Amino acid sequence: MDELKLYNIAYKHLFNCIHFGLYPTGSSLPTVPELCQTFNVSSTTIHNALRLLQEDNYVSLSQGRSAIVTYDIKEEECRTEYMAYSYAAKDALLDLCNTMLLIWPEVMLQGLKLCGDDDLKKLTAIFKRMSPYSEYPFFEFFFQILKVLGNPLFLNLYLSTSLFGHSSIMHLGDKAYIYGYMTYLKRETEQILSLCKASDYGQLKDLLVRLYQKQIEAMRLYHESLPLPEDPVEPIPYEWNYFSERPLISFNLAMKLLRKIYSSFGNQEFLPS
Repeated sequence: MDELKLYNIAYKHLFNCIHFGLYPTGSSLPTVPELCQTFNVSSTTIHNALRLLQEDNYVSLSQGRSAIVTYDIKEEECRTEYMAYSYAAKDALLDLCNTMLLIWPEVMLQGLKLCGDDDLKKLTAIFKRMSPYSEYPFFEFFFQILKVLGNPLFLNLYLSTSLFGHSSIMHLGDKAYIYGYMTYLKRETEQILSLCKASDYGQLKDLLVRLYQKQIEAMRLYHESLPLPEDPVEPIPYEWNYFSERPLISFNLAMKLLRKIYSSFGNQEFLPS
């Protein structure tokens, strides 16, 4: 994706988080380095997204400090807006979760198998920052595992599907349930590190599957608790637009080259000029 697309993704996510109450009036957004890690982008991209938020009067910026939310929205309005979004997106989101259950445990397992000592040190450092009150370290933990694969396609898909669900769900549900759920996530994350260090990939795969099944259960419980809207709601579909700004011919050429690499080109052989 080009720089414009990336900064629009960061802008839209932060915009929604403010509207849905994840960052109330007067609170600080994550730091620029934290946002760079979350979105896997440069500081220039994040600064562009923050400047756009400032131009739209959602945050104030000052050098050397995190952006401060200036948009005034009441908690009840946040809940109303987020419940409306959740109700409109619930069918697509639950279907997406079930689809991701077929993909992510295996992909994450392959990433963990490739983790070296430095990668495990990074994952351990992220784990130490985890708490029941912040989703970002959990998101960053699995994002870091995917980085080990070196596949931008998986990174983009993980980012896209995660943002479609919006992490602010954690701030709008039952507080006791959320605390317990986040505590469970941290405990299971510690177990992931332990099994990875022991190279116990059989138990690790089972744990990853259970983790995603638990996430689907949490999503389903939240959406089943939503009241019926007073007015008809237009469903919000999930769309993965990774290739939307790339010429189709480039994608087709890449697929053709991949087929040749797998079928006829050997290791260290040159591709056509």
